Amino acid sequence: MKMPITVSFAREIVREAKDNSKLLSMLAGELAKVVDRDALAEYLLDDEMARQLLAQRLAKAPDRTLSDLERLARGKSVPSNGAAARRAAAPRKTAAKAATAPKAAKSGGKGRRHRLTATEVESYKREILDFLSKNPDSNRKAISGAVGLPTPSIYNRLMGELKNSGQVRSQGQKSKTVYTLTTGATRAPRKATGRKKKKTTRKKAKA
Repeated sequence: MKMPITVSFAREIVREAKDNSKLLSMLAGELAKVVDRDALAEYLLDDEMARQLLAQRLAKAPDRTLSDLERLARGKSVPSNGAAARRAAAPRKTAAKAATAPKAAKSGGKGRRHRLTATEVESYKREILDFLSKNPDSNRKAISGAVGLPTPSIYNRLMGELKNSGQVRSQGQKSKTVYTLTTGATRAPRKATGRKKKKTTRKKAKA
């Protein structure tokens, strides 16, 4: 539990650390926490101190200082240095996030999903069937390497469809599974064109 600093303890610190500016600065920060801010400002800022601080600000940031003074003259409030610094830093952080976003997108490309067109699916199936016709009892590694399938999920999909259609059969389990063409399977079935035969109707001859 943090206890507020006492006057007697502060006196001891000042007495022992007169030449230690860092320690005195820390002490001043702790004392400022226990005194009302407006009362502290009224106590510290006499005319001479106010002139010195204002001159320092004019030298350091003339445009901002003059704008702040204009607002004060109109009776408007001026944000503290801490609030202004946070607002100034916010756009930089936003810009930094925007700049790093494309890199994050690239790094996440590993999990991207490959989508095949119907033409690509049929082409891969033909290549698999052609390979198995020349290399029966081939395993997953051999088929994927020969055909150049992009992902394991696409391999599983295509082999599953070929098995379901009766063109390929498998033997063994897990890593020892090998694939062979079924009798008469040499290539992937052609895609239906969707054309329907036109029915020919004969007109009845008039009597």
